[in-house]
Amino acid sequence: MKNKFSHLIVLLLFFSCHSPEARRPVTVSSGSRILESAKTSKMIYEEDAADIKAYLSRLDSIKIYSSNSGFWYYYDSRDSTYSETPKPGDLTQLTYQIEDLRNEIIYDSLSLGLIQYTVDKEVLFKGLREGIKLMYPGQRVTFLFPSELAYSYTGDKNLIGTNEPLVCKVHLYSIEKDSIP
Repeated sequence: MKNKFSHLIVLLLFFSCHSPEARRPVTVSSGSRILESAKTSKMIYEEDAADIKAYLSRLDSIKIYSSNSGFWYYYDSRDSTYSETPKPGDLTQLTYQIEDLRNEIIYDSLSLGLIQYTVDKEVLFKGLREGIKLMYPGQRVTFLFPSELAYSYTGDKNLIGTNEPLVCKVHLYSIEKDSIP
């Protein structure tokens, strides 16, 4: 019995002391799906930009501005005595209307009502968040957003479709500065 036990110990030590075997690498995708998605996004943006530029070409004698964020805008009324634009945390009061590029109203300002929006603290689509930060109280601005700055590939799950560029007419009434620095 003692002999069997010692043989068992020797066998156990022999099999447990072999060199570790390298594990096979986990298969990692090459990122082709990411590249394909990026190409698709770029193609959609270029189509949106072409549609927006066609829309803008129909506007005579209006000065069009392009933002660093990738959208276009023009002033419907620019006279403002204020010198500061909204900063993150400021409370703004505004109305806005959303249209498609065929000038069909999707959401009108009456149905949306007066909006109290705390800059960068509440949910609005990205383009509108960035556009509001360019405005002064009293101004009316029309923004043209490519779909990636609007509701992108999801739409708003109601009236705004997927990959739909939007025209957004905004009237900024007031800015109440954030009291917390």
